[in-house]
Amino acid sequence: MKLLQNKVAIVTGAAQGIGRSIAEAYAEHGAYVVLADINFEGVQAVSEAIHAAGRPKCLPAHLDVTDPKQVQETIDMTVQEFGRLDILVNNAAVLRAHLIVDFPLEEWREVFRVNMEGPFLCAQAAARQMIRQGSGGCIINIASASARKADLKHAAYSS
Repeated sequence: MKLLQNKVAIVTGAAQGIGRSIAEAYAEHGAYVVLADINFEGVQAVSEAIHAAGRPKCLPAHLDVTDPKQVQETIDMTVQEFGRLDILVNNAAVLRAHLIVDFPLEEWREVFRVNMEGPFLCAQAAARQMIRQGSGGCIINIASASARKADLKHAAYSS
């Protein structure tokens, strides 16, 4: 039996990079994966690649992690499709590069909304679902090395 056989996972930021790799690895190890990202075309492409590799069922989902309604709808869709939620991987993030003296306030706020509020909203909704199920679950928060080492143009991202 595979490590994640029949587990149900949501991976945020699954359209590319680390999120895509996590989603593909979970599917390879037997999980049913909801590919969640604000870039819906991107997660559709990832879904097609996972299906082409003969992996278990996966679903692309449009998700803006800063929108509580979309977060709850993604949890609800997952439970409706697969019957439960076992794993949430909070991976979605944005990076905006500016010197602090030139950083536009709205971009600063966007970084904090996506990178701080987004994981909170997703974890809160997932935890509520996992408690309702009575079977527990796992919430994984992906962080960056930038949390430990600042970069001159990444003031918001490194904060």
